[in-house]
Amino acid sequence: MKNIFKFTSLLAIALFAGAVATNAQAVTKVEADINFDFTVGGKTLDAGKYELRVTRNSAGGVSVVILNDERKVVHSVFATYSGEIAKNSAELVFTRRQGQWQLAKVNMLDSGIAVPPSGRVRYSADVKTD
Repeated sequence: MKNIFKFTSLLAIALFAGAVATNAQAVTKVEADINFDFTVGGKTLDAGKYELRVTRNSAGGVSVVILNDERKVVHSVFATYSGEIAKNSAELVFTRRQGQWQLAKVNMLDSGIAVPPSGRVRYSADVKTD
């Protein structure tokens, strides 16, 4: 009886871990033909056809991987959920900053993703050593 309980518990844990691992790899693909140069996370990309792969992880984070028309990764950024969703189909939202278009959001039918702005933030502190 004790062995059956151990086996059942082990099986339940394995199934739960498999479900979490499967959920961690949930990927949504968005294809876009962008007719202007734009920036993403500090990198400027030329106008053209791109595929964006939005990957959710089990810790609540999101990453956006951008591939060019040759299916090569050209950039990737970490993002957060914005709370907005697309109405009819996925959409890319751009903002204009300092004369450049910047990818700000990727809105999908089930969730919205906010891409961090290109500005770099640097934190520093004075450190004393003995």
